[in-house]
Amino acid sequence: LPGYGFARRGKRELDAWADLVDTYLRTRATLRGLVLLVDLRRGLEAEERSLLDELADLRAAGRPLEAIVVATKIDKVQSSKKKAVLDGVAAAAGLRVLGVSAETGEGVALLRKILRHVASPRAEASPSPTPSSLSATSPAPDEA
Repeated sequence: LPGYGFARRGKRELDAWADLVDTYLRTRATLRGLVLLVDLRRGLEAEERSLLDELADLRAAGRPLEAIVVATKIDKVQSSKKKAVLDGVAAAAGLRVLGVSAETGEGVALLRKILRHVASPRAEASPSPTPSSLSATSPAPDEA
């Protein structure tokens, strides 16, 4: 939901969005995972943390959903600080985080690989190459 954590809307509308997201996550049988886009410059905000907590509750209740946290705008961070900034977002999320840049393409190939895996029918039987099992800064085979 674009802008969910940043939207300038009334409380009633934001609550309706939250109910919509909650219902979708709980009832969409074909849903395999959630990609949470986090602006790396802002970090993880309360609404995003709440969504990850809800996802964790669903997983604990037996709903097998992948959580893919993607930190956008990685190109805006100095190379020497990328790992530390990604580690900070990962600590706040409680998950590994994949840094990507639409501007430079950094991390995009790895994100595509992860999404293909999660969406594939055989994904349920094999471990997912999500950021939780891959280095957030290591290139995918097609990026190397």
